[in-house]
Amino acid sequence: MLTDPAAIRAALADHQSFGECVITDVGWAHHGTSIEVPFDYIWNGDGTRIRDDLGSRPHIVVVRAVLVQEMHLANALNPSMLQEPERMNWGLSEVAQVVLVEDSELARPYSHPRGLPCHHLAIEWEADRRIDIVAFGFELDEKPTRSPD
Repeated sequence: MLTDPAAIRAALADHQSFGECVITDVGWAHHGTSIEVPFDYIWNGDGTRIRDDLGSRPHIVVVRAVLVQEMHLANALNPSMLQEPERMNWGLSEVAQVVLVEDSELARPYSHPRGLPCHHLAIEWEADRRIDIVAFGFELDEKPTRSPD
């Protein structure tokens, strides 16, 4: 589990901050104390270009928030989305970036005198849509899928 801010930032940087990746789900785990956010990761191994097999084989990377204190979702749906929800597609789940929020007001109430800080991770879109998660630590799990037979 990543609990050091520098390690969390490094793990996000190793995954290009999940820029342009698509969230496939958001789920509860471990008695509601963890939140799992799987991304269809679009970048090749060194992160310099989009994977060649993008359309045919998902590569799932799960960001898991462990010992979650708070989670907020702001969808910021516009009037056309509200009037014609059937027109929304997978593109709505393509994120701009995942970042560690420094000196977060949201995380501050959960700081413990024994040096057990919580961290604020923000999943941001290009518009006002976002997910904010305050947790003790984070894990990243690679879930590569096999090629179809």
